[in-house]
Amino acid sequence: MASILHVMRRLIGLAALLLSLVVAGAGLAAQSGRWFDKLDALTHFAPIWLLGGLGAVVLWLVAGRRGRMTPVFAALAVLSSGSLMAPELIAAGRAERAAPRGETLKIVQFNAYRANYDVDRSVAWILNQDADLVILEEVGCCAGSEVSRRIAAKYPFETRCPGRRCGTAIRSRWKPLRKPDIKLEPGGGTVAWARFQGEQGPYTVVGVHYTWPSPLSDQWLNRRVMARNIQRFDKDSVIVVGDFNSTPWSFALRRQDRDFGIERRTRALFSWPTKKRGVRLPPFLPLDHLYAGKDWRTVSVERGPALGSDHYPVVIRLTR
Repeated sequence: MASILHVMRRLIGLAALLLSLVVAGAGLAAQSGRWFDKLDALTHFAPIWLLGGLGAVVLWLVAGRRGRMTPVFAALAVLSSGSLMAPELIAAGRAERAAPRGETLKIVQFNAYRANYDVDRSVAWILNQDADLVILEEVGCCAGSEVSRRIAAKYPFETRCPGRRCGTAIRSRWKPLRKPDIKLEPGGGTVAWARFQGEQGPYTVVGVHYTWPSPLSDQWLNRRVMARNIQRFDKDSVIVVGDFNSTPWSFALRRQDRDFGIERRTRALFSWPTKKRGVRLPPFLPLDHLYAGKDWRTVSVERGPALGSDHYPVVIRLTR
């Protein structure tokens, strides 16, 4: 019996060492994302590298502290990934909220998901929010399109990006103003934009959906082109919202924050995933974001419930 326990502890100790080595390597490689776009893809999974480092320490303790290098590698994983996440978590703790005053705008942002498995619940929840604007992604076909169609009675005005099957849409209660002659450059993901007349003056809403940040994707082009497009609008009153498929601890999104020149109001708001292969998962990636110009103050930012999409919806209230 003693020999069996000895072997099990050795195996657990080996597993702890391997786990710590993998997550430490991933965390350190992610730090190189500040220089290399392809390695920046690793930054998005910083929560996994951090939890992996903590998990390696637990296994190391269970194994009777076998392996002198395990806690060293685990510490590297925790420090490298934690340092990526820390600025966003600190900003979330310091985020200011304003009391509603004058004009208040409620926005629902939701990747409705073309394979949405609960359209009825998604539609019912959106309608129950009684928002002013609904920004939807992946509504170019299939179940996502059904979600958009079934909220049309309450939000009769729809603005989509060009293309018959473009999947980004802005749904509104009121008719947008006639668009000024601004042509957006192609390559900024799928982008819809509309201009509205508010109580305090006109404002522009831009809905976006970026590609996945895999090393071979075009997300780098989405970001750079979108940053140029934003400069075409009145930056004091513009609102940019959508599924950016990018986490705030990535160097890519940090550069985007700088290049947009407007404040991101969603801070460490974990919005993906809801479930995978029928298994409910805790959200661990903040992929859905809202930016707003300085005319707007943030009243509240909340994550909605898990519906039929792989993304959680986001509910934002702004005031000016």
